[in-house]
Amino acid sequence: MSDTPVREAVAETARQEESPAATASSADLQRIPPVRGILPLHNHRGKPIALLDQRRWLRLNRLVFKSDKVDLLAFGASAPPLELFGTARELGAVLSWRTDCASPPPDLKPLRAAGLHDIFLTPLSVGGSHFFGWLAACREAGLPVRVQLLAPLQEEIDAGFLADAGVRAVNLAAFDPFQEKPGARNAEESRRGVEGMNALVDALEARGIEANLVRLPFCQTEPKRWPNIINSRQFFLDHQQYQSQSYEIARGLYRRGPVTAGKAILMLLAKSTVQGNPIDDWLLPWLLNRAWLHARVMAWRKLTRHLRFLRHVPKEIAPTEEAYAEHGKQRAEEERRELGPVCAACRLRRICDRIPPELNKALPGLRPLAQEGELVTAPLCFAERQHKYYDAIDAERHRLPEGYEELAESTARLMVNNPPTRLLGSQDYGVQDAFFDRMEGGVRWFSFSNAEKLSTPLARLEPPFTVSTLVAGGMADFIGFSLGRFVRLLCPMEGYRHEIGLHVDAEGRFVLLRDGLPVRPAQFDSQFYVPLRLGGVLEPRLSLWNIDGNIVTQTIRLWEHAKEAPAERPPVKYSILIVCTRYARRLQATLRSIVHQRDFDLRQLEIVIGYVPGLDAVDDILDSLQFAFPELRIVRSPFPPERAYSKGFMINESARMVSGEWIVLMDADILLHPDTFAAVEREKDDTHFLFPDGRKMLTRETTGKVLLGEIEPWNQWRELMDSPGEHRRGEARGIPIGYFQAVRTECFNEVGYQEVEHFEWADMQFGIDMRAKFGIEKRLSVSVAHLDHGGSRWYGTQQHF
Repeated sequence: MSDTPVREAVAETARQEESPAATASSADLQRIPPVRGILPLHNHRGKPIALLDQRRWLRLNRLVFKSDKVDLLAFGASAPPLELFGTARELGAVLSWRTDCASPPPDLKPLRAAGLHDIFLTPLSVGGSHFFGWLAACREAGLPVRVQLLAPLQEEIDAGFLADAGVRAVNLAAFDPFQEKPGARNAEESRRGVEGMNALVDALEARGIEANLVRLPFCQTEPKRWPNIINSRQFFLDHQQYQSQSYEIARGLYRRGPVTAGKAILMLLAKSTVQGNPIDDWLLPWLLNRAWLHARVMAWRKLTRHLRFLRHVPKEIAPTEEAYAEHGKQRAEEERRELGPVCAACRLRRICDRIPPELNKALPGLRPLAQEGELVTAPLCFAERQHKYYDAIDAERHRLPEGYEELAESTARLMVNNPPTRLLGSQDYGVQDAFFDRMEGGVRWFSFSNAEKLSTPLARLEPPFTVSTLVAGGMADFIGFSLGRFVRLLCPMEGYRHEIGLHVDAEGRFVLLRDGLPVRPAQFDSQFYVPLRLGGVLEPRLSLWNIDGNIVTQTIRLWEHAKEAPAERPPVKYSILIVCTRYARRLQATLRSIVHQRDFDLRQLEIVIGYVPGLDAVDDILDSLQFAFPELRIVRSPFPPERAYSKGFMINESARMVSGEWIVLMDADILLHPDTFAAVEREKDDTHFLFPDGRKMLTRETTGKVLLGEIEPWNQWRELMDSPGEHRRGEARGIPIGYFQAVRTECFNEVGYQEVEHFEWADMQFGIDMRAKFGIEKRLSVSVAHLDHGGSRWYGTQQHF
């Protein structure tokens, strides 16, 4: 969700709160996942987290975990600092306050004015806290309320009173990792506590309040209340709960000291950039999950894990079907022993947490009861029957994007009424870095890890196209498609058999289909993302997550929708690759200098543009260019906003789309001499690396005239060269830098760009690496001109003249 809808939703929430019915609806089969993060402002001992670390943690939630909403956990007399609300506005997030009601409520109106989204009241007990005072204060301030009540319930709760107080959703939780409450004294008290939770759920539902039984086993309630059950398999799929990574990080750091938490947050922020740090990867598990007392043991284990005389050293599974089958039997036997005879026979064992130690501590004496029938594997199997509350942000997300359903309907008709143009059988694709079996009608994937498994590339395709396959004969958490290193279009696997399809239209709009119906692609953390639109050249792969032993993908059907046939043209020889972030006006001037090359056939060119859709007017400029020069091949390479500063990453990913023998790397503010490509064409076949004879730095005045069309570089090149400004030759110690680097494609594939956030030296390093690998570059006889942009920022300018 972009920043603007989040901000608009904040204002809309205030209007909707007067009419609770307007924000509630029956959840359909497609639950939306949570976009709520959690940020403790202190640790479990009440020691405060430094404000700077709070701001960093908020940034981690918003930019890395993509949390549109963040609960600020502040118990006791703690209160959220107003400074955080300013940071949240800058990041496009909204904040809520999670309090245990242990102290009287402060005046909430200033926080409401600062942008407080709602209040999450989580008292340890209703009677022994200021719970009712908080309800009154929230009502007075016009703040919507969510409530969590922990087992065992010791007081009778009036559902009607909660409804009148403006409560929108209630969690009845067996236990919670952020709060400790004395458990029931015996099995009888536990039984009465569970009965009270079940009765309160019925009363809340009757009042139109969303009610969730959190961490309670299915067998402890009647089937009519199963839609309200939220165990771990449902928790991170339900929009009312927390985003998984934000929750796990907060749970781990809540038990650590503030200094440790601050260091871990810094590491996590660095880990989310394109620059990896192996030391951080090594230290983070200790900071999050292990006490420092165990550090030496863990280090010894890492250093000696290859020694076979040590016990419990895992061995690799032999790459044969028999070995995997035997391993599967062992796993099944281990699972039966772990579950015990009762839970192992239960049809809900795959979607239920059973009775973990935390539940046994809170409600001792509960006994599992096996539910007979066919095995249930879909976590949200019963969810469509539950009443759900949607605030303005979730209501907006719950709606499918405009045109999504229409695109899905036309795609479904196409797949039914038109035969595929290609069929990819089991001999045409495999599974990358994993054991698989090519069968007569499909490919069987084997895996016992919870990681992602990818197929080999299915094809190199240009939109529009449609691809579809049947996934059956096993289970996985998510199924779908991978497009490049970081784009994933996935949906939950809810049954043992799904037809999964992807359609991409000519403009890069896409729809993901499951069994012929549109589904929302699942959102993940910063490592993977769902783009607004897809690029102009794609190599889709199948992506399956957390395969349960083995699964089969059948013959892949592919529809390649023929575009309007262009005039007969030669193969692309030169791929001009430009990254543009907030340089749209200058990009237009750059592109005009390209299309006005003299003595050169434009059909030998393609222009690949890496950009962030919506950041500036790049799409409009490319549309106009295509209308004006239909013979020119244009390839769009879109990226999400969080990659706007990762130019090396954008270059490397966009380079996967090129078709030419040469890649010409250019900045989005460079004007080419009208004879540049004619000069390139004169070079010998053994040349690997070309660079111009310097660049002329144009003044602001000259740049303004170029941008307004008063100067046409292809007609007035000499005037540009004679205008005021510095003509730079031999800069950067003579090393070819990024404003124009022409290299053979096979050379680029060997060297590539370093992927760093700041980029300030990556282009120079590329020149050094090219020289080291392929020798000194050849200098062209022509120079280029560099438009002024008021500084050295490659990632955009605040002034567009």
